[in-house]
Formats: sequence, structure tokens, C-alpha cells
Amino acid sequence: MEIRENIENASTDEELRPLLDSCRSKRDDICDRLAEAFREERLDDARFLTAQLQYWNRIEETVLDKISHIH
Repeated sequence: MEIRENIENASTDEELRPLLDSCRSKRDDICDRLAEAFREERLDDARFLTAQLQYWNRIEETVLDKISHIH
């Protein structure tokens, strides 16, 4: 995916921070949509959104790990 390439190509904190912010924004949006899916008992949507949430959590972990290795 493009986000993984962007993370791999980033070499400074200044390049990684916007990626982290974007990731967190996507994750927050998915959490809101997931809560709505559960409220409305749309379990197939909730399952799909849970998979997306896991993906963005792994992306965030990757970015944070790279940031920690820069410092």
C-alpha cells in the first residue's frame, strides 16, 4: 500500500508526524463508524470495520516504531 511506502521512504520526524496524524484521524473515524455499526446491529459492517481498525493500528505502530528509532 502507498502508506507503507511513504513510511518506508520517510527518514525524519517531520516526514513521519503527518503520516501519524493521518493514521490517527483515519483510526478515529473508523472507531466512530464502528460504534455506529454496533449500535445499529450491523455486524457485517462491524466486522469489516474491525479489520480496518486493526490495519490502521498496525500502521500507527509501524510509524511510532520508526519515530522511536530516529530519536
